[in-house]
Amino acid sequence: MTVTGVGQYLRDAGKISKFGRGKSGAKMTTTDAATLLIGVNASELAKDAVQTVETYASLPLSDAPHPYDLNDNMGGGEALKQVLHNPANAVECIAGLVRLCIPDRRESPVLFLLNNDIEVVFHRPTPRIDVSVFQKSPSRDRAFIGALIFSSANHVAAGDRRVEIKISTATLRAVGSLLVT
Repeated sequence: MTVTGVGQYLRDAGKISKFGRGKSGAKMTTTDAATLLIGVNASELAKDAVQTVETYASLPLSDAPHPYDLNDNMGGGEALKQVLHNPANAVECIAGLVRLCIPDRRESPVLFLLNNDIEVVFHRPTPRIDVSVFQKSPSRDRAFIGALIFSSANHVAAGDRRVEIKISTATLRAVGSLLVT
């Protein structure tokens, strides 16, 4: 399975932007990037990416408490709070995180300025996405700040095999840097 293969299935299904080719081609949006991240990380096979994205995008935000205690003086804490405050769905949440990672004119992504690590974990075969924030410390330890969990009790997986794919702030920053025009 390749990113290109997943992208082609998603593009053909209208899940990500599709206009022209090359320099006249569509510019990828943060929503496109979030959709592709879900397709690549939550699908077992490229041909399953469309159904996987539809399933994961429809996961409701869990009722579990998700407190975030971000310091507004950390250079972007308020922006991160806005992304994490009751997103409509997982795609919106991940798109918001990617948007925060697009370098600004000073070439400094907002999340880079924060003293936090972000982790997004894709679970399968039972669909679930966890978005967690950790505060870094000088000792390289991390303190858990909070999490959003997108899951549904309606999905039942057969067997006991569990797969977790984790992406971090580094991946979000790499994707964000690709979206700079």
